[in-house]
Amino acid sequence: MDQAASGRRLGLALGGGSELGLAHLGALCVLEEHGIRASYISGCSAGALVAAFYAGGAPVEFMREIGLRLNWRALQKFTLPVLALSTNEPLGRFLRRFLPARDFASLRMPIRLVTTDLLTAEMVVFQGGPPFQPRGIVEDAEVVFETGDFIEAIRASCCRPVINRPVKIGQRLLVDGALTNNVPALLTRDMGADVVVAVDLYRRQWKDKPPANIFAYAAQAQAIHLHWSLKHRRIAADVVIRPDFGELRALDFSAAKDLVRCGEEAAKNALPAIQEALACPK
Repeated sequence: MDQAASGRRLGLALGGGSELGLAHLGALCVLEEHGIRASYISGCSAGALVAAFYAGGAPVEFMREIGLRLNWRALQKFTLPVLALSTNEPLGRFLRRFLPARDFASLRMPIRLVTTDLLTAEMVVFQGGPPFQPRGIVEDAEVVFETGDFIEAIRASCCRPVINRPVKIGQRLLVDGALTNNVPALLTRDMGADVVVAVDLYRRQWKDKPPANIFAYAAQAQAIHLHWSLKHRRIAADVVIRPDFGELRALDFSAAKDLVRCGEEAAKNALPAIQEALACPK
């Protein structure tokens, strides 16, 4: 029984991981090739960026082409380190140029984007797209649902603490959703998905030499924090796709194709489990 015959609605939860997010594109390509399409999507950080294009109706091949050509360093601009080392305002300009949808109302599927309020420590989830009825399984006073500027919400979800200046939306000062929910699978199930497939980009990173500059220092400190906060977490998904990045360096632009390939291979390995979950009757 296939996805259409079973009537089971698929939800995707795309995790954060900076440039490792290119692996999301490989995973999406494999799902599309096998006729597996999502009804709901959520994302955090790099996953929010990919989710925004996907929910906006961008063809996966178009997303892959942009991802392979993109200079990720160009999406931030260095600033005097008074509050942060850089701003990701250039990411906003990139999104305004290439996103097929410029606001939540224009999306073809419901979406949730995870951010973190730097002042209150709340998980702030921006949501929109076609109307949906939440199941009410996310019951936490510190999880706040918002609507607002689509592009600014993506910027906020991708805003790495210390590395990037926080994004101000309304009265909130927002940063990377990885601090509160790096793989938002439960948020996707709450949207109405019968089957949730998550893509987890997390990997433990060892360093064999001291950081060479303040940027590397800040990035490594954040990686350690993320490692300990995620070490024992459980991802509330039916199937979790975990790419094996081996010794690939995420910031090496020449590794872009290899990062996409890692996502493709992991998705192919997970295909039988995904197809089995979708084939089960509701």
